[in-house]
Amino acid sequence: MTTSRAVTFTALSPKHYILVKDAEVVYEPSAFSEVGSEVRKNIVLRVADRDRTDLSTLEQSIVQGAGVCSVVKDDCIKVKMDVEECRIFDQDHNRINSPERWKGLRIHVLVEVKGSWKSKTASGLSCLAIDIQILKDHPPPTSPFKFLE
Repeated sequence: MTTSRAVTFTALSPKHYILVKDAEVVYEPSAFSEVGSEVRKNIVLRVADRDRTDLSTLEQSIVQGAGVCSVVKDDCIKVKMDVEECRIFDQDHNRINSPERWKGLRIHVLVEVKGSWKSKTASGLSCLAIDIQILKDHPPPTSPFKFLE
C-alpha cells in the first residue's frame, strides 16, 4: 500500500534564525500521541513581546491561506526540538546533557525557521530549537505539604 504525504514543506531561503532570550519553559517537551520513542518534541516557551512580534511578522509574510496554525499563542511560542541533535549549554557556555526536568527553566534558545508547511486544512511555520542555554540551576519545586512538618 502506498500513501502520499498529506503535508507539503517549503524551505526558507536563506535560512532564518531568531535568538530568543530569557524564555521560560512552560511545559515538559512532548509529542502528540507520545509513545516514548519520539525524537522530535514540541517545546512551549513564554517569551518577550519582541520575540512574538518577530515570529508573527515572519509568519504573516510566509504563511498564506486559511487555517493558519500559528507558532505564537498568547504570551508563548511553540517550536520543535530534536532531543538528540539540540545542543544544550550551561550559563558558562559549557556543553551539558539535557536536563531531566524542563518545566520552569529559564533559557536562551536559538530557533531556526526552516520554512512553512501546508496541509489541506492548515498551514504554519516550521521552527526548530537548535541550541539552548540554560541560564541557571532551577531548584526543585517546594512541596505544598512542607507546612505540615
